[in-house]
Amino acid sequence: NISTGVDVIVDFVSGWNWFSLNAYIEDMSLNSVLSTLDEGSATYIKSQSAFADYYNGYGWFGQLNNINNLEMYKLNMASSESIEFTGMPVDVASTVIPLSSGWNWLGYTPQVSLGINVALSNIGPGNASYIKSQAAFADYYYGYGWFGQLSTMEPFGGYQLFMENSDEFIYNLGGMARIV
Repeated sequence: NISTGVDVIVDFVSGWNWFSLNAYIEDMSLNSVLSTLDEGSATYIKSQSAFADYYNGYGWFGQLNNINNLEMYKLNMASSESIEFTGMPVDVASTVIPLSSGWNWLGYTPQVSLGINVALSNIGPGNASYIKSQAAFADYYYGYGWFGQLSTMEPFGGYQLFMENSDEFIYNLGGMARIV
């Protein structure tokens, strides 16, 4: 199989933006991934466990050095902008995402939007109880599934997932063809 690149364009608004990436490039450092942003338009980025500040003339500095495809990030923007690059799509079927009990900052690896009950169906029943995006949320009801305003998961979306028990999962593509 021949892998092909995908064009990534992620729009950010002024203020806080929750995001994740479903593609990767050789250099996933903050200075590389966020290089198409104008100097000073982004001020601060954080993951669940680290952060970095932007310094004009220098770049990003802090404990957070690289972006990965498993996590979501919160990026504070002084003005609206976009990042753009061409990268390789994440192989969703072989990307195992570890989940700890408590809150997890969850990235979204598929290239397409999926209904939340399909996307998260590989999490063990009752292990997750709540998920939120920047604008919506859903609760998990044992025997029913996910219910709430958050009904679809989107490429480049960032999600916070509350786990009752540790687990690991692979996004379910719902019978869609694998992207290779």
